[in-house]
Amino acid sequence: MSITYTPAEPENFHSAFPEIEPYQTGYYAVDNEHEIYWEQVGNPNGLPVIWLHGGPGSGNSDSKRQIFDPQKWNMVLHDQRGCGRSKPAAETKHNTLQDLINDMESLRQHLGFEKWWVMGSSWGATLALAYAAQFPERVLGVVSAGTFFGTQTEIQNLYSEHGFPAQLYPREYQRMVQFLPRTLRSDPMAGYCQMVRHSDEGVAQKATLELSRWELTVLDIVPDWDFINTLEYSAELAQSMLVYTHYHQHNYFIDPQNPLLEKAAKMLKNIPVFIIHGQYDILCPVKNAYALHDAVPQSKLTVVSNAGHRSGNPMYKSALIQLINEQAYDADIQHKAA
Repeated sequence: MSITYTPAEPENFHSAFPEIEPYQTGYYAVDNEHEIYWEQVGNPNGLPVIWLHGGPGSGNSDSKRQIFDPQKWNMVLHDQRGCGRSKPAAETKHNTLQDLINDMESLRQHLGFEKWWVMGSSWGATLALAYAAQFPERVLGVVSAGTFFGTQTEIQNLYSEHGFPAQLYPREYQRMVQFLPRTLRSDPMAGYCQMVRHSDEGVAQKATLELSRWELTVLDIVPDWDFINTLEYSAELAQSMLVYTHYHQHNYFIDPQNPLLEKAAKMLKNIPVFIIHGQYDILCPVKNAYALHDAVPQSKLTVVSNAGHRSGNPMYKSALIQLINEQAYDADIQHKAA
C-alpha cells in the first residue's frame, strides 16, 4: 500500500502551466443524434491522455489544459454527450454511461491512439474507471481524482437531511429543500429532477439556480459565498443541470448488483492507478479513495490536506499537477524501460 499525505503548507507549490490553445479541434458524430466536441493540446508526439470532465453535465473547462505539461503530453479533452460544446446541447436521449464509454473508445480509434492514459475528476473519475474496466487493454494508466462510485450511499449523503453536508450547512440545505413543493421534499433530488423540467420556465430556472447553489456550497472546503449568492441563471447552467439530473434519475446507469468498485478491482490489476482526493471532501467522501486503493493493491493514493472536492482548489491543483506530470508520467517511462 502506498499512501501520501500532502503537508498543510507544501514546500514545493506546483503552479498551472501557461494558457495554451489546442493544435487541433473537431466534432465527431458518435451516432445519428450526437456529435461530441474534442480537442488536442500539447505535444502531438507526447504521451496520449484523455481528461474527463465531471458533472455529469459540466463540460470541459479550458483551464484543464493547464494541468498537463504541454511538452510531455498529447492531451485530449472532449465534452460528453449533451455537455459543453457537444451537439445537441442538453440532449438526454441515448445518453447513458455505456454510451459515454463507447464514445471514448470511438474517439480513441478516430484519433489513432493504440493506448492512452485516462484521467478524470468526480464523475470524470467514474467514467475513467468504467472505461478502464471495460477496455483495460487500451489503457496505459488511470488517474482518479475525487472518486465517485455512483452508489445510493453517496447520493443519500449529499441530499438527505441526515447526510454530513446537511449537518455542516443546515441553513443552505433548508433553503434548497424549502424551495420544493411540500409533496416533493421527502426526496429532494427526485423533486429537483422534476422541477428543472417544469413547464413553467420561470419555475424551472429558479429550480436550476437553487440546485446549483447547493452543489456549489459543498464543492470546496470554504464555499465561495460571493459567487454562490450572486449566481445567475444561464443556458449553460440549465444544460448542466438537465444532464446531471438525467443521470441521477437513472442511478448514473450503474448496476448496484455489479458495482463499479468491484469491476475496477477485477480489471485494473495490471494497470498503473493513481488516486488523489481532498481530505475534507464532503461531496464524495475520502473513504471512496481508500476503498479504491484497497481494492487495487498496486495503486498509489495521495490525500490532499486542506482541500475539499473542487480540483481547482490551489492545494488540490498543485498536488494534481505534481501527480500527473511527475508520478504518472515517470511511471509510464519506467514501465516502458522495463
